[in-house]
Amino acid sequence: MLVADDTGFAALVDELLEAEAYGLDAEFHGESSYYPRLAVLQVATPTRAAVVDATLVDVSPLRAVLEGPGLMVAHAGEQDLQVLQRATGAIPARMLDTQIAAGFLGFGSPSLLKLVSELLGVRLEKGARMSDWFKRPLTPEQITYAAADVLHLLDLRAVLEERLTAAGRLEWALEECELHRRVRQPDITAVWWRVKGYRQLRGKSRGVAQELAAWRETAAMAADKPARRILADEALMLLAERPPRSARDMPTSRLFDVRRLSPEHLEGIMAAVARGLELPSDALRLPPDTDLPPHLQPLATLLSAWIAQQARDASIDVALVATRTDIEAFLRRTPDNRLDRGWRADLVGSTVGRIMAGKAAVAYDGNGRLVLVDV
Repeated sequence: MLVADDTGFAALVDELLEAEAYGLDAEFHGESSYYPRLAVLQVATPTRAAVVDATLVDVSPLRAVLEGPGLMVAHAGEQDLQVLQRATGAIPARMLDTQIAAGFLGFGSPSLLKLVSELLGVRLEKGARMSDWFKRPLTPEQITYAAADVLHLLDLRAVLEERLTAAGRLEWALEECELHRRVRQPDITAVWWRVKGYRQLRGKSRGVAQELAAWRETAAMAADKPARRILADEALMLLAERPPRSARDMPTSRLFDVRRLSPEHLEGIMAAVARGLELPSDALRLPPDTDLPPHLQPLATLLSAWIAQQARDASIDVALVATRTDIEAFLRRTPDNRLDRGWRADLVGSTVGRIMAGKAAVAYDGNGRLVLVDV
């Protein structure tokens, strides 16, 4: 069902407000803007699925649904949260992500197509996945594809919760979904770490790069354009390596022509360069040293193998339990690392702590398995 006017959407919102749970997905484009642009919103109630044309409908009334007591069921929904927040001013108060939840049943980041097929016995068509969702009118194929993305979410939720409850892992899954129910804001002082080639900068150039990248990010947000459209990485690096003291000193290259800058951008660049040149050393945000000391690297490899075995034995996606980055953060005793918290601490973190403290050891049993030995 296509909803293409505010009256129809108001009726849908009323229906969603009465639902204990609802499915939700969004189709958006982010290639030509800073913020993803919402094109189509798909929702499912216990009785129907609806496809909302967000280019014709004001979707802001959905805020009441998101902030209400109903459970939002989504698949790989973390990206949708930023879109929802921008379109409605809210994110869901409660969320179950079926991709995350399935990880606690041994699925490794499964697609919706795979989950629906294996858990519900329903075959979905890939169809219009790579469509231009801003082209109008929407085709019947697009509408059918979009509706299918939410049509089975509530049934999936029922099956997943039943199996997770039987396995004693429902609370773990809900805890993990809660951790992903947030919109990450960029750290303005650290965005220069994303500039290609930033590691080769030294001295004052690093401060200039930090301030230029922060200015670029802020300008990109204000203009709703990709940061590279405001100032390309190559130009930012050129300005950091050869910081101009005045507009006349602006470096030039085949990739950067100062004459193409607007007066506003030229002023912003010059102010950022000046701030960067005067940036105190204690205000410079250097990337964290993530290199693990050589004496701990063999231990990290051993722990990776042992944790992978624990994950397989428990039928939980190993990437969900711990990545190599998680393990190294634990060994470096990084504050608030994931293995020290919640269900991960219960499953592997406390034991890894004993191993690191020399109170337990991992040994090979000669039959293809690693075993834990008290020391």
